[in-house]
Amino acid sequence: MLLKDPKTFTLQHRAMFAMFIFSMVYLFGMVKLEEYAGALNTEIETSKILIGDQSSANIVTGAQRIFGLFDQGLLPMRDNLDQANKSNKYRVLSKMGDNVLEAADKVRLLIYQMCYRLFLLKYWFLTGLPLVIALIYEGVKIRSIKMYEFGNTSDSRMRLWSKFIGFTVIILNIYLIFPYSGEFGALFPPTVMLIIGIVFRNMLTHLSKSF
Repeated sequence: MLLKDPKTFTLQHRAMFAMFIFSMVYLFGMVKLEEYAGALNTEIETSKILIGDQSSANIVTGAQRIFGLFDQGLLPMRDNLDQANKSNKYRVLSKMGDNVLEAADKVRLLIYQMCYRLFLLKYWFLTGLPLVIALIYEGVKIRSIKMYEFGNTSDSRMRLWSKFIGFTVIILNIYLIFPYSGEFGALFPPTVMLIIGIVFRNMLTHLSKSF
């Protein structure tokens, strides 16, 4: 009953792939590096207001540590491109080189963003876990009451709520790779934790009596 519908599974993958393509087009063709960096800094500063200076510093430190592992390979490549571009005497090729350097810096910033948001999600997961557990427990208790009431559980409603899990996974993937969010990026993790708790609560509430 809880097995994925192949059609739904395929649609999820198509949606994730489409958002990945859109994110890359947006990153390399629509947003400036300074604008992107400013939006990410706004997200970090807004998160600091929500979670406090110490927690924010811990998240930034963890993100920088993981990013540093990636940057060990990326930064020398970027520096080599920069040196080659500076030695170029042709204006057209130099302009192309500038665009390549900006694209390389955007990739590095995107990787840092993903590292930062992973650590931010980890923080909110641990912070919101008691609330999620409480909502799940409430769903279990409501189901135990409905076990003795005719017609109060619904397989169709349970399937509907279970589809929200796949939707949430898509949104999480989009959140990690989409190169712009600003203040919304700071509010997304606690919001998604609340949604996850509500989804599991309602799934359990409508779980079939045959279980």
